[in-house]
Amino acid sequence: MFAVLGLANTVYHPADYTLLSERVSPRRMTQVFSFHTCAGMIGSAIAPVSLLFMQSAVGWRGAFVCSALLGVVAALVLAVQGEPPVVHPAHPKPRSEEAASAASDGWQLLLSPPILLNLLFFVVLSMVGGGLNQYLVVGLGALYGTPPALANTALTGLLTMSAIGVLLGGALAGRTARHSLVACAGLVVTGTASTLIALVDPGALLLVLIASLSGFASGMTMPSRDMIVRSVTPPGSFGKVFGFVTTGFHIGGMVAPLIFAQFLDHGYPRGVFLYVAACALVAIATVTFGMSGRRTA
Repeated sequence: MFAVLGLANTVYHPADYTLLSERVSPRRMTQVFSFHTCAGMIGSAIAPVSLLFMQSAVGWRGAFVCSALLGVVAALVLAVQGEPPVVHPAHPKPRSEEAASAASDGWQLLLSPPILLNLLFFVVLSMVGGGLNQYLVVGLGALYGTPPALANTALTGLLTMSAIGVLLGGALAGRTARHSLVACAGLVVTGTASTLIALVDPGALLLVLIASLSGFASGMTMPSRDMIVRSVTPPGSFGKVFGFVTTGFHIGGMVAPLIFAQFLDHGYPRGVFLYVAACALVAIATVTFGMSGRRTA
């Protein structure tokens, strides 16, 4: 059943960015992308609390049923709204005799160097974010003996400032066309913060400040990340391309726990933070080498 849930989950990322790309004015695109990303982060933050509350009220089975009903309600709201007007019409669907050629062109687009670099970009970004979000508390405890309460405070600061960074990053991305520079700057700050945590025990206050700054910088890159993908995608293909490159998040999400767990199991928690910094450098390299070029023809 969870495999079926995973298949159902594959629909929304191509669909949401296609809808936004085709039905939002270019002047508001970056702000809308940032609101969209921030809303997802807020949902991820309140989901555990909501599910635990529902479990205490109606049991774990009831919590699952309530979650399913939320999905049904969201689907009904979308169905009632209908289709908004298209601002950027997509390419017409190919005729049956042209379908094979269109499919071939589609794979050629997805396997082109700019799109594959975006895929790699998403893989390493997943490791950067996942490493700090999921292993900050246990890594600090193993490395410096940081109390769980303090480590969780730092994590809260990181996640909160990440959401704020997404909103401010959307406003910044709307005022500049140099999205690669914004993304690289945010990654430099994130990598530097992770390196500092790895090498020096910063103490309580400085730890919270560094973690919060890292979260802000990481969040600030996200709207520019979306615009980088859009910049190398031909009109009418954004949903297909974004659905492809976001599989990088899932690839990174599957691989990263195995890597970070090895650092912890072999008594090298410092490696968690150094590996995050190394992934940030790899992400900067993918941005630098060709990801911000013109749209693929």
